[in-house]
Amino acid sequence: MSCKILRMMTTAPYIGKSDNNWDVGEALLEDYPESATNRLYYSLFQIVYWWAVKNRKYTETPGIVAQNKHMRMYEILLSEFKGSELYANKFKKLKNMREQADYEPEGINKDRLSAGLENWRSMRAEFIKLCSCD
Repeated sequence: MSCKILRMMTTAPYIGKSDNNWDVGEALLEDYPESATNRLYYSLFQIVYWWAVKNRKYTETPGIVAQNKHMRMYEILLSEFKGSELYANKFKKLKNMREQADYEPEGINKDRLSAGLENWRSMRAEFIKLCSCD
């Protein structure tokens, strides 16, 4: 059984969703950078979200709009990693690119997206580790 399938079965579904979105984002990068940006962002969001829920940094509030949930993840990253805004800045950069990809008429620069890919990949890997430790 693959590690990805085992992870989906034994941990929160958000990690499996994050894995799937990351794979799709990377596959779309070359030909569909806007769609890739969307999937890569949601992959990162899902793992940060699960980390925040698991560590009681965030609790669901009935009726909260999705936009506020996304902003709340950024705020949590800022407050939890004081002195190092690195995670928050990486998250916000990809969030802003996703908003541009989804809502603005100009496209996403594939080279700019590719240039940040390793930073987001390493951040995601760190949060997977944080979510895996009990």
